[in-house]
Amino acid sequence: KATMRLLRAKQGRKTLSYYRISFGISPPYAVLVDGNFIHSACSFKIDLHARITKHLGDKYSLCVPSSVIKELKALGKPFESSLEFVQTYCEEVSGDGVFETPNEEIKSLIGTANTSRYFVATQETELRDYLRHIPGVPLLHIQRTVLLLESPSSNSRLASKIGEADKMRNFDVAESETLNIARKVRLQDRAEKRRQDGMASTVPKKTKAKGPNPLSCIKKKNSTKETSSSEMSHEGSSVGTKKKTRRRKKKTETSINTTE
Repeated sequence: KATMRLLRAKQGRKTLSYYRISFGISPPYAVLVDGNFIHSACSFKIDLHARITKHLGDKYSLCVPSSVIKELKALGKPFESSLEFVQTYCEEVSGDGVFETPNEEIKSLIGTANTSRYFVATQETELRDYLRHIPGVPLLHIQRTVLLLESPSSNSRLASKIGEADKMRNFDVAESETLNIARKVRLQDRAEKRRQDGMASTVPKKTKAKGPNPLSCIKKKNSTKETSSSEMSHEGSSVGTKKKTRRRKKKTETSINTTE
């Protein structure tokens, strides 16, 4: 049961989003009710405000046709609770003309395009079948004490697709016009830029004084110091490698005489 409630809530959010995007039906909602729907809710002791709030939120109002009030008054005592609920919580609305049945007045209020953007809550099967052929009419009904919001009908989906195709065609026309305007602006900008470039080329450019060559500012190395140091190092190395000469002593005369 909890899973079913979650699925119904999710489907209900999708349905509301669909009607809002496709047909502009947005809060505060107006829910058009008939006598059978109110009587079923009172018979099953359903808290209608709590149930409707779960589906639509708290921004809504209940509307009842004048013929429904007359019908409930004519039905007498078995429908007293339904009549009391309608007179207490519902806003009375009237269609153009005189109607023999509540269904006829509801059809008149909806018209051919539901321009008033009503939700319709009814237990009448014939009335629901009729309203499914009109695009953009959200339907509510009670099934085994459960309030159900029906998925969009095939006619509503078809009308939505046709409307989207028309929007795309209008968008394509508007887009092509915008592109043409943008193209003209670009061409004008290019022409203006070429004109300014042509004027700039005729004006002689002022030559700025060039600075000195950075390579010429580099100081030359002192070559004389390098050559002298190299010579000194060469001489030092030659002195160090010079051979020592051995001196021989001459024999004295005394040494000769002794030997004799």
